[in-house]
Amino acid sequence: MTSQIEPQSRVFLDANVLYAAASGGGRAKLWQVRSIQLVTSEYAAQEAYFNLRGEVNADECRTCLESLLQPPLELIQTMETLGCIARGS
Repeated sequence: MTSQIEPQSRVFLDANVLYAAASGGGRAKLWQVRSIQLVTSEYAAQEAYFNLRGEVNADECRTCLESLLQPPLELIQTMETLGCIARGS
């Protein structure tokens, strides 16, 4: 009997989630969930990095963010990479 492997769900992390994880909000529990593929954009990562400047321990938070952005997290350049369709007005 063969078993099928379920495809992983892809979860997009915006700048707010990245900021919270890097500044200690739950200390990145999402990164421990093996059944999902974490995805973020370069834009979201840059926004989180910029926003961490106001933290008392900004250098430590930014170092944490840099480690969170490593594989297995998938860093994409644009939303089109995810297959999202931009909606016109």
